[in-house]
This record gives sequence, structure tokens and C-alpha cells, in this order.
Amino acid sequence: MRKIITSATGIVLIAISLAKLLGYVYRIVLSKLGPEQYGVFSIALAIFGIVFTISVLGLDQGILRHLPYYKGAPRKQHQYLVSSLVLACIASIFLAVLLWFFAPMLAERFKIQELATVLRILSISIPFASIGWLLFSVLQAEKRIFANVSLRYLGDSVLKVVLTLFLFSFVLSVSMAAWAHALTLIITCVIAFFLVWPSFSQSSYDFRTPLLYSLPLLFSGFFYLIIRWTDVLMIGYIRGSSEAGIYSVALPTAALLLVVQEAVLYLFVPTMTTHIMAEKTQEAKSLVIRSFFTILILSAPLFLLFIFFPRILLQTFFGEAYILGVIPLVILAWGYFVSLPFSVFNSTLASMKKTPLILAIAAVAAVANIILNALLIPGYGMIGGAIATTSALLIMAVLRCGFGLYYLRRLSESY
Repeated sequence: MRKIITSATGIVLIAISLAKLLGYVYRIVLSKLGPEQYGVFSIALAIFGIVFTISVLGLDQGILRHLPYYKGAPRKQHQYLVSSLVLACIASIFLAVLLWFFAPMLAERFKIQELATVLRILSISIPFASIGWLLFSVLQAEKRIFANVSLRYLGDSVLKVVLTLFLFSFVLSVSMAAWAHALTLIITCVIAFFLVWPSFSQSSYDFRTPLLYSLPLLFSGFFYLIIRWTDVLMIGYIRGSSEAGIYSVALPTAALLLVVQEAVLYLFVPTMTTHIMAEKTQEAKSLVIRSFFTILILSAPLFLLFIFFPRILLQTFFGEAYILGVIPLVILAWGYFVSLPFSVFNSTLASMKKTPLILAIAAVAAVANIILNALLIPGYGMIGGAIATTSALLIMAVLRCGFGLYYLRRLSESY
């Protein structure tokens, strides 16, 4: 098992690193729109991200846990999978229609006329994004590593860059950027469907089981999105799309630190669930410790680069127009670096079915983030947004660590 995890981590780390690099190239391409138009697209992506997360209903995490859990019962596996996909399909279509109709109102609130067009283009892809995300989780739960990382990370990033460059060759506009993003999600969903198709079989529906496990995770994911996107939305609403565009260069740059976390935790929940079911407490604790320090150590070089050379990075890749993002980048880098290793405890709680607790932790951090953003952005702009987001990440890290260690100790005592 350890060899599988190590091998998977290595493959995923390479794949995600390449995908994040391509994703960064994608951001560089988008930045050629200029801070104001790039800010419009960033605001649209923030709204799209919130709607998309709700449409998934937290079912992706349920698939990651329950497909390995029902390994010896294929009928239950298929029932859980098909029921989850039907639920996500209904929710995503409903929310896509809502976003389409409410797009003009949102554009009016932000005082950005072209925002309505961008949101309507993105709304078309919501059902595909939702279903595709669940299909990726199936590949991950089945440990089909190559297929998943090739499509979920590399394929998605390559398509975004290629389609954006292709459409920009006709017209350099935010609408073309939106079409490139939407088409990428549609294409990857279709491919993922054909990859997962053999896993389907005729079965009855059981909507109750997926919803009971996943709904707390839906709200948890929603609260995490509040932490991720509140700063962008509030900066755009209070300070304007130009400042939101500059901040949206600093934020994804700092978020490159997520590469190691995503790779290390790729098979964490299925593996941790297996250890808990087999009452292998020592293996479970060892997995947590190894994962924590692997994330910390492997994230350090990139973190130091952001701390010591932020101006050079932004100036080289994005130009002078985005140089005001230097201080927010440094602040956000500190927040991500310190908090990321503690995400191991969040995955540990998910493996133990402590989803209501995960929800509560995310809610506390999200509320703190909203309050801090509201207090700091009017006076301090991007720097205030970065401080608010970093504070929320640290609050979440402390709570995850405390409860994670508590339940690990209880797990040891129960066996």
C-alpha cells in the first residue's frame, strides 16, 4: 500500500506541477486583457466557482469515500455512483438556468455591463463542469491515476491555454476568454464520461445515502469558496475591476503552493478509510504524519521564491501594470504555506465521517473572512483582502489540527 501511495504521489506531483505551470501560463495569457478586463473575468470566475460548488453538492467527496468502502459490493457501488450523478445533474441544470437569468442583475450590482455576457457564457458549462468533476472523482477512487491526472489536470490546462490563444487570435476580449473556459469544461466532461462508462451498470436509486454524507461537505466547500473568492468579489465591488484584476494575479501565484498538497492528498481519503476499516491505527497515524511533513518540506522552495523575489516574478510574467500585487502576494504566500500542511487533518476527519465538524470549521473561517474583508478592504484594498484571507486560512488550520489530533487519539484508544 505504501508503495502505491508513494508512486501515486510522485506521478500526481509531476502531473499537477505541469498543470499548475500551464495554468499559470493561462493566467499570463489572460492578463494581456489588461487589469480592468482581467478583473471582470476574475469576478465572473468567482461567481461561477460558487455556483459550480453548490451544483456538485459535495458528492465528489462522497464518491471518494464510498466507492472504496463498498468495494466488495458492486451493486451498492453502482447505486451510489448513479444516484450521485443524477443528483448533480438536476442541481447543476437548475443552477445554470438561475445564473443565466440573474446575470444582468449581478452585472448591474457590480456596475460592469459586460459581466452579464461572461456569466451567461459560463453558465452553459455548469452541468458539464459538475458531472465532469464527479467523473474525475470516480477515476480517483478507482485509483486510475494516469487517466485521471492526464485529463483532470494536464488535459484541462492544455485545452484552456490552446483554446484561449486560438480565440484571442480572432478577438482579444473577455467574452472569448469565457468561451475558451466553457468549451474546456464541456470537452473534458465528455472524455471523462467515456472513460468511466464501463463502471456503470443498471441499478436502483438511493438519493438519501449520498445526500446525508455529502450535504455537510457541500456547505464546507461553499464556505471554503467564500474564503477563496470573497476578497476578489469585495475588491471588485468596492474598489473596482482594475484592482480586482491586479489582485487576481497575486492570488493564483500564491495558490501555486497548492501543488504539493493536492499531490500528497490525492489518495489520502481512500487509503485512510481502508486503514480505519481494517483497524490499523498505527498505519493511519503514520500516514497523517508522513503527509503533513511531506507537504511542509516540498512546499518550502516555492514559498521562499515568493517571499524573496515577488517583484521580479510579477514584473517578468505579467508586466508593470500588475506590480502593485507584490505585497498581497507575499501575505498570501505566508497564509498558504503555514496552513496547507494542516489540510491533512481535514482529510482525516472526512475519512472518519466527521463531515458536520468539517462544515463547522469551514463556517467559522468563512464568517471571519467575510467580517475581516468588510473591515479591511475599504481602507486597505488588496492588502486588506490578503490579510483577511490569510487570517481565515490560519483560523481554519488551527481548528483542523485541534480536532484532527483529538479524533486520532480517540481512534487509537478505541482499538
